[in-house]
Amino acid sequence: MNEIPESILHQLLAPRGATQIEPAASGWGLSGARVYRVEADGTSYCLRRWPLGTEIARVDQVHRFMSAARTGGCMLVPEVGCRPGTTARIASDNGVWDLTRWMPGRCLSRDELSLPRIEQAAAAIASIHRSLAAVDCQDQVAPAVLARIARIDQLTHNNPFDRVLASPPPLQSLAHRAMALWNANHAAIRYRLNEAAAVRVKTQWVLRDVHLEHLLFDNLGSATESVSAIVDYDAVRIDTPATDLARFLGSCGEIPPQWYNAAIAAYRRICPLADDSERLIPLLDAATSLIASANWTQWLCVENRRFDAGAEKAVDRFRETIDRAEMLFP
Repeated sequence: MNEIPESILHQLLAPRGATQIEPAASGWGLSGARVYRVEADGTSYCLRRWPLGTEIARVDQVHRFMSAARTGGCMLVPEVGCRPGTTARIASDNGVWDLTRWMPGRCLSRDELSLPRIEQAAAAIASIHRSLAAVDCQDQVAPAVLARIARIDQLTHNNPFDRVLASPPPLQSLAHRAMALWNANHAAIRYRLNEAAAVRVKTQWVLRDVHLEHLLFDNLGSATESVSAIVDYDAVRIDTPATDLARFLGSCGEIPPQWYNAAIAAYRRICPLADDSERLIPLLDAATSLIASANWTQWLCVENRRFDAGAEKAVDRFRETIDRAEMLFP
């Protein structure tokens, strides 16, 4: 616990009578966040150091999102602070730290996925969207579409595949696969995104980076099995709800087409989804996979970037991204 500053121990944890602090079993994520489980006065909390460089104003914005979702009826979102009269976040020399309720359950591996679980996850995402549907919603060109156009243009003008460093064989192999995908498909995806940029769709507060690791399931294997929480709100912004469905379904790997369609149907049973928004889901899924393949090439093979989660986890994510992209672009 040496990296938890004294100011955090004193101002966030001491007022709650913390008796036990342990690193979360999931370890460090690829974002650079740190997560601890804290036991205090019979309650479990999640102590989190946000990725370095995160401004406290951004943390406050995310906390408002989380509180609004709970006020709107979605109890899958962790409670912020959890105790009146005490602060929920503090900035220290090594980043911003916050405290939320520890949520029950665990995430699933891809091998544990099933049609009912995919449907439950999609319904959980819909429940968050429904809870925030009246907050700052507007019709506009989807920011997700514009962001992907901009990133493709950046990668086209500053091609990472021209600058791949000498890397170990596994990375070289992945980079070559990513380059083949990029060369064959980026122009067509750019064209399709440009067409989508001519259409205004409903936008609202969404998660933007919800994937399989962020959905927790409880009572697995029993009749009461269900999604118990959605965690990690770093990326929340106003965008199309299609962004969350595309990101989640893309993280599930090679699922049958009927599961993909069933997830969208399960979502629509909870929260409306206009046809023009639904049409964005496969496009955003494909564009995200292709861009992520190029991003991982740049991070691992050009910049030689290091991740707190470790090199093995980073390479695994690179490989999963390539596998997904090759499935979408056979």
